Amino acid sequence: MPALMASPGVFERFGLRVGKFRKSTRFYFCGSKDELLAFVKRWNAVHKGKGHVVLYSVYEKEPGCTQLNMGVWANSVEEVDTIFSLFCAEDRMGGGRA
Repeated sequence: MPALMASPGVFERFGLRVGKFRKSTRFYFCGSKDELLAFVKRWNAVHKGKGHVVLYSVYEKEPGCTQLNMGVWANSVEEVDTIFSLFCAEDRMGGGRA
């Protein structure tokens, strides 16, 4: 499901008000794709009703560097940004880590 189409369902299902997306060419998770999937599953279970993370695509570019395309929902922009900082870092040089 395309990221923008998921928003209404997430808003309705979880009662959250703000959603943002990050694309894989600029953002990465410091770990393997399996670690990322486990982290998202655990985080969503613990924070149900306060925030929600959806992974649209992941690519393990190299060991310890997984590019991601994700959406995060919460009740404020500040909460969404805080959640993003837990899951991904921005590559300031572009195109992922070298």
